[in-house]
Amino acid sequence: MTESQKLYEQWVALWNGNTAIAHDIVAPDFVFHRGSGQPDWHGPGEVAQKVQASRAIFSELTFKTQQGPIVDGQWVVGRNEATGTYQGGMPGSDTKPGTPITLVGIDLLRISDGKIIEAWHNSNDLDFMLQLGLVNYKA
Repeated sequence: MTESQKLYEQWVALWNGNTAIAHDIVAPDFVFHRGSGQPDWHGPGEVAQKVQASRAIFSELTFKTQQGPIVDGQWVVGRNEATGTYQGGMPGSDTKPGTPITLVGIDLLRISDGKIIEAWHNSNDLDFMLQLGLVNYKA
């Protein structure tokens, strides 16, 4: 396993709740480009804080790499599946606490000097919002 692949696995470990490693793997000038009009996250401290907030809403939150990580120069990409149990507290959600939730996404990381300096995440947000009752869809 390459150093970049190990760094990707540590990124997944961070999302699995090991927020103590954020400063070890995320550069001080890190930017997490969230997309879809969501504000970017900056630096290891904010990443750790947002991970902890996510874990408060979803108990037993577990991220598993399904494909990858694939390395090409300074780029690392992998596909992950997150599973957990909704605990309530998301504004607008009509889903009952205790409901199992699954989210599949792809993380693209840019590595420099042994740290993650940028990240992009793309996931099936519509499916996630449907599971949380944030949108209604009838076929």
